[in-house]
Amino acid sequence: MKKKLQVFISSTYTDMIEERQAAVEEILAKGHIPAGMELFTAGDESQLNVIKKWIDESDVYLLILGGRYGSIEPSTNKSYIQLEYEYAIKTKKPYFSIVIKDYALDEKVKKIDKSVLELDNPQKYKEFASKVKSKVCCFFEDTKDIKIAISNKLSEYEHQENITGWISGREVKSNEKYADEILKLILENKKDKEKIINLENKLAESNKKATNEKTVKTVREKFDKRVERVLGLIRAEQQDPSYDDTISWSEHDESFEMYAPDGEFSYYFVYKDTKKTDIEYVLIISIDGQSSSNVEGLLADIRLMIESHKDIGGTMTYKYVIASLQINDSLEAKCFEYFNSALAKAKVENDGLFSFEIWNDGKLSLIEEELGLKVKL
Repeated sequence: MKKKLQVFISSTYTDMIEERQAAVEEILAKGHIPAGMELFTAGDESQLNVIKKWIDESDVYLLILGGRYGSIEPSTNKSYIQLEYEYAIKTKKPYFSIVIKDYALDEKVKKIDKSVLELDNPQKYKEFASKVKSKVCCFFEDTKDIKIAISNKLSEYEHQENITGWISGREVKSNEKYADEILKLILENKKDKEKIINLENKLAESNKKATNEKTVKTVREKFDKRVERVLGLIRAEQQDPSYDDTISWSEHDESFEMYAPDGEFSYYFVYKDTKKTDIEYVLIISIDGQSSSNVEGLLADIRLMIESHKDIGGTMTYKYVIASLQINDSLEAKCFEYFNSALAKAKVENDGLFSFEIWNDGKLSLIEEELGLKVKL
């Protein structure tokens, strides 16, 4: 069935009477409904609100721009036609603009006088015209061009399903005929809304997860840097895990290799002085800033290392460290219990050569204070 479109015509008035009349005639000729604000005078306090209501209730917005800017709305210091134009775009109303050509405007001045030009606010007119021309629009020399532009555009709009329009009661044979279809559309719309809500929730959850992962990564990176600073101040020098070079110290000239689980622990030699001629102890550390899920595996690796290191002999001392933000007091107690059990099971003759520490946030803070790394501002 054929629908009628209500077209809101926006333009200045006294200088565009012929053009507006041509627009009204063509809209009527196409079987549609023209609407405008001719009955309202500039300066009416409620005018802007009424205009917005008319635009909301119309299906299409049409701007015909001549050479004048029009009456100014006091609170915004903009003309009514600019406010109408901006409101239509803001509310995503289907719209089109028809702008007078420069040549046609010059001819109109010659035919009438300069009253068809904007003399009070020329800069505002220039800026508004530039804004309108920056978007898709048509240009006219006479009323014939206006009618052609309106005819073409309305033919396009009247076939668009997203534009509701008006339907004559005579064309609706039976309301019941469309009841099932309307109900179906309502149910489909409800399902679509539910899908949109689900997708929005999934997106929010994904964004939250990404933010959390980023936060976790940042926290871990900061923790790792803190550990690195501590290692630097206690004169701990990391050793090449490949152990291509022999390892020895002043008390023992013999060389040996140390067992180290791949990728989990790093070896550091802590020297007694800056000359690095005498090793104070071997620091074997696993830095796992944010996770405590593999603590059991790390403790098992320490058990294997104790078994390996006890056979080296000598008086070299070993300090095993697990650095992790997530080890709480309860888990820390279990870790120490396991370490003491590992020493007993390995039958270590001199357990004073082996020690164990947990570097969590609290322990690391104490070490930083002792080393003078804590700065109070």
